[in-house]
Amino acid sequence: MKTTLLTDRQTDRQTDRLTDRRGFFYIDSRRIDWIDIAKGIAILLVIVGHTVKFGGTARNFIFSFHMPLFFLLSGYTYRLAANKQEFWLHVRKGIRHLLLPCVLVAASSALAQWGMGSEHSISALWMAIQRMAVAFWWASGVDFHSHPGLGALWFLISLFWAKIFLDGIHLLFPNKDNGYIYTFLGILGVFLGIKGKWLPQNMDVTFMVVLFMYLGMLWKKYAAKVEEHEKLLFFSAVIF
Repeated sequence: MKTTLLTDRQTDRQTDRLTDRRGFFYIDSRRIDWIDIAKGIAILLVIVGHTVKFGGTARNFIFSFHMPLFFLLSGYTYRLAANKQEFWLHVRKGIRHLLLPCVLVAASSALAQWGMGSEHSISALWMAIQRMAVAFWWASGVDFHSHPGLGALWFLISLFWAKIFLDGIHLLFPNKDNGYIYTFLGILGVFLGIKGKWLPQNMDVTFMVVLFMYLGMLWKKYAAKVEEHEKLLFFSAVIF
């Protein structure tokens, strides 16, 4: 019971603060330690995964779960919008905390590319901005079909859209088991990936993010049963 109460508090305060009076750098003293530790480990794995040999066993192992882990934890601490007012509140917060940092980093990157280039004309700056705009539109983590990749920022954009999908479907079909829809989106994302179909704003990957976040929400909902069978689930996950 105590764990449930703490989780609810973190859900409300960490991912869906209904008031923003404490400022951007406020740190809630009642955060759940194990969630923060898990996120910290995942961040370290991201760093390690980008430093080890490409195609190596260590890199493939890390890349097999480190991003899904982020999204599972995001789903665990996410509270769906109860009404349209909360939906738009989530959208505004997502723009401010997820999309705006992406825009600032992308703009800084375009200026850096222009500044470190051999040509410093206005036309060269405009080309750098256009290239970054294309990368932002597709929001892919890697280059594809002559389109530049956005790099690690894809994570924030996919997280933004996944939250909108979760909230929107929840409000469109209230009091329904929407797990079937979330699962369908996840399967659709896998299918698009297998077929090599790329969608703007990284939507093909975002569909899979929706499923992982939904699984994180189920994890929270059935936390007691998960703890009861945690060893079996752990070894099943490792084998999978």
